[in-house]
Amino acid sequence: GGDFRLIADGLGGTPDGIQVDKDRGTVYWTNMGANYDADDGSVEAINLDGSNRRMLVGNGSITTPKQIYLDANRDRLYWCDREGGALFRSYTNGSGLAKLIDRSSADGGKNAVLNQCIGIAVDYDNRRLIWTQKGPTDGGQGRIFSAGLEIPAGETAATRSDIQLLLTDLPE
Repeated sequence: GGDFRLIADGLGGTPDGIQVDKDRGTVYWTNMGANYDADDGSVEAINLDGSNRRMLVGNGSITTPKQIYLDANRDRLYWCDREGGALFRSYTNGSGLAKLIDRSSADGGKNAVLNQCIGIAVDYDNRRLIWTQKGPTDGGQGRIFSAGLEIPAGETAATRSDIQLLLTDLPE
């Protein structure tokens, strides 16, 4: 409809993913930062009335956060970090930051286009994370992966043994 109004401007960097929690009156978004080679990305929030803008995660902890998933029932945010080659989770207040998937140790490191994580979904019924990894432009090498919602005991985000390739040979 025509009922719209500006609640924030001058966001800086490159805003990307967005989620709205109408019940709590909060908008969450990712900001990829100004320099994709620096760890200057952030996850931010603002009240729907434009008040109380706050940085939830940033200050060198993430690189280029992209898509974001809000689980309002569990007070959790999940997002992909493209150039960071990772998936993260935090509480909606920014505490409890956890790296759940770390593709930066795969061939080519975190800046390799095939290691860049973009889209994210959470399947609570099956306790799975689902995400996309970029391929080269028009390269037919994009992929979709899945892994458990929690890191298996004794493993790390980089050494997970439960990552499954679901689809391959996709567009960028």
